[in-house]
Amino acid sequence: MDEIKNMLISMHQDIKQQKQDMLEMKEDIKSKIINSLSEKFNNLELKNELLEKKIKEQSNKINNLERQCRRKNLILFGVEETEKSYDELEKMKQSSKRNLSESPEKLHPVNQNVQQTSKQPPKKNKGDMKNYITQKPKLILAHTESTQRQSKTSEYNTE
Repeated sequence: MDEIKNMLISMHQDIKQQKQDMLEMKEDIKSKIINSLSEKFNNLELKNELLEKKIKEQSNKINNLERQCRRKNLILFGVEETEKSYDELEKMKQSSKRNLSESPEKLHPVNQNVQQTSKQPPKKNKGDMKNYITQKPKLILAHTESTQRQSKTSEYNTE
């Protein structure tokens, strides 16, 4: 009987020891997992900070590039924005370039039919002066109409 009692006590101590070992192992595993996760978390935090810095740098670069592009933009006051797509805008840009690159003589050639006159002597009759003033704009109007016709024909020829 004493032997059985001793055996039971011994078994009980072994079980206690195993429980203690298991608890220690459990704590050890927990600490390893926590340390591993904290390391990974710290690495992720560092990467996140680096990415945030990169994002700030890139947004600053984008802002600078947009600012430079806006400096190169040409604003034309009085020109309606009727284009609906980028292609239409490109066509308008090309035609504007063509018109701006041509010399003024090509765009508005001097009309050979209009005579170059020197200064006329002052008129003594005021009635004639009124006729002269009213006739002058007609000459200018005729000159601009002929240049418009010539520029339209040159546009059709270039296309």
